[in-house]
Amino acid sequence: MKFVVAGNLREYIQHIHKMGYNKNEYVYVAMSLQLRGLVNIEGFYLGSYMDRPDIAEIQKIIAISKSMVLT
Repeated sequence: MKFVVAGNLREYIQHIHKMGYNKNEYVYVAMSLQLRGLVNIEGFYLGSYMDRPDIAEIQKIIAISKSMVLT
């Protein structure tokens, strides 16, 4: 599963449709809570994601998840 941090749901839907991605494989991050507790989160940022009021929290959770990867 890959997580998509888009500026809003519309941007996510348009991109998923345009690229032909499966919605079950590419999940829209509606809130930072969705990412808590996950390890090594994969995905991408899209569109106006920097305008999200919760972007700092999302980036922090992703950074923590990446640091928890065992090598």
